[in-house]
Amino acid sequence: MNSRAAARAWAAGTMAVGAALVSRPALTGYWASPGHPPPTVVVRILGARQLVQGIVVAVRPSRGIVVTGALVDLTHAASMIVIASLRRDDRRAAALSAALAGASAAIGAAVARRRTA
Repeated sequence: MNSRAAARAWAAGTMAVGAALVSRPALTGYWASPGHPPPTVVVRILGARQLVQGIVVAVRPSRGIVVTGALVDLTHAASMIVIASLRRDDRRAAALSAALAGASAAIGAAVARRRTA
């Protein structure tokens, strides 16, 4: 798989997660934290961010765009770690969001390091 195909595969995963969050915010929020799901508007906003990010990477899978996407995911992960540490009621959902964003950032970084085949 060449670097553009790898970037588009990462983008497809990002878009799928974003679409799920936008289209089913109550359900995905409940899965993230059954005892205290996050507000649906927050879930939709975060999903829209992922959806837009995935679309941008899919349309323009350059190294710079992939790196930017990975940095956005890393920033999101860091912000969720802060929320998890400060807000006990939101800890589970924030920790899960941080883990997923961190994994996505790592995948994006790996994609950015690929050489074109």
